[in-house]
Amino acid sequence: MKDQWILAPVLVQVLLTIVMYIRLAGAKQRAVAANEVDEARRALHDDAWPDYVKQINNNIRNQFEVPVLFYVVTLSLLSLQAAGLTAQALAWIFVLSRIGHGLVHTGSNYVPLRRRIFTLGVLVVLAMTVLCAVRLAQSAFPPGPLAFEARGCRCARLKPRRADAAGTRCRLSSDGAHRLLHRHPLN
Repeated sequence: MKDQWILAPVLVQVLLTIVMYIRLAGAKQRAVAANEVDEARRALHDDAWPDYVKQINNNIRNQFEVPVLFYVVTLSLLSLQAAGLTAQALAWIFVLSRIGHGLVHTGSNYVPLRRRIFTLGVLVVLAMTVLCAVRLAQSAFPPGPLAFEARGCRCARLKPRRADAAGTRCRLSSDGAHRLLHRHPLN
């Protein structure tokens, strides 16, 4: 699977935020038409609006809290070339949790359920952050020849692309990711 596909859940998250803005505009129009708004306070005070407008407005605020961390971690994973299947699955789980959170928040607003869905999203972002940190550490500290020699790899003593006595070829990558490209058994 291509790493770029991790941007699909990002786009869905952005779309969710836009949908909430559209819902807010509609709810505000209905509230004004029904004369449910305190006109003297509406410009600066949220309490001028009815609860159903405040619910949507609060949900939009939530779209700029944990999802911002999601955007940062997702783009970091992509730039580190670590946006594989695990990261993509986690990104989709996060976005689905945000959709569920938005539906509950702007619907029944049942707080215990909303809290559980929110917590799931936070834990997913935490897991994505751990993936990002591990990949960053791997790229910052690639294993050197001594690490392979300690494991008993006979390639550690050879130059890249040079055949050993048995005729097997060592396949070191330019960043030293030898263990991922190993093509022969260890001693």
